[in-house]
Amino acid sequence: MAGAILGQIYERSVRAALDEQRSSLTRLSDALRQSEARYRTAIENVPVGIAQSTIDGRLALVNPAFAKIFGYESVEELRASGASAYDFYA
Repeated sequence: MAGAILGQIYERSVRAALDEQRSSLTRLSDALRQSEARYRTAIENVPVGIAQSTIDGRLALVNPAFAKIFGYESVEELRASGASAYDFYA
């Protein structure tokens, strides 16, 4: 009987700990999504050209200002052109 009671107490404490972990993970995920949205908004709306590339020259991130500076109507048009980061180095 004492073992059954201890088992119930243990099960409740484990459930409470898991609920707290789930709640904490949800809060952190929400905060990360909000932070990413703010970052994306800033990058997309700054009037300065910004690009990030991989080591092999693939354009990983390009903002609209960068595309316009180099004569493209949009980021999509720049990506469709097949240009790499090496095409923009002086």
